[in-house]
Amino acid sequence: MNGKEKKSFDVIVYSMMIVAVVYAIVQTMLGHNNDISFKIILGLWILIAVTLTDYVEPMVNKSFDDMTSVKIKQYAGYAVADACAYICLYMFVINAGYFKEPVHYVFLLFGIILFAVKSMIYKQFRKKDIIEDESRGKYVSDIPEEDEIKVFLSRRDK
Repeated sequence: MNGKEKKSFDVIVYSMMIVAVVYAIVQTMLGHNNDISFKIILGLWILIAVTLTDYVEPMVNKSFDDMTSVKIKQYAGYAVADACAYICLYMFVINAGYFKEPVHYVFLLFGIILFAVKSMIYKQFRKKDIIEDESRGKYVSDIPEEDEIKVFLSRRDK
């Protein structure tokens, strides 16, 4: 394996999610979804999966090393939205069976909204910002944040 190859945790995380879904279905069918052990195990399982994908994988691949402060802030927003979306879905799943409780459906709605927000933030994070600045010969991501506005305005005037 050469130094540029990225390690992916996708297989591990997808396997964990499949096991979590099967576990939730079986425990709900058996009527154990009110047990505290069910809630703790499922919550820890989701926490481990989100931590692997949002924090461990980028650290192992050294993805944070090449990021500007703007990109790191965008990634932090993505990671927070991702964690919050999974928390909402977790709350929806552990309250399955309480059909008369409106909070159950509110968490589902918030989870769906947060997944949409997360995908928008992810698209913005992944956009290429390799617009070259002719006056400096640098990439926009190499220019300090306050100068990026000046570069944008000077390009717009041309």
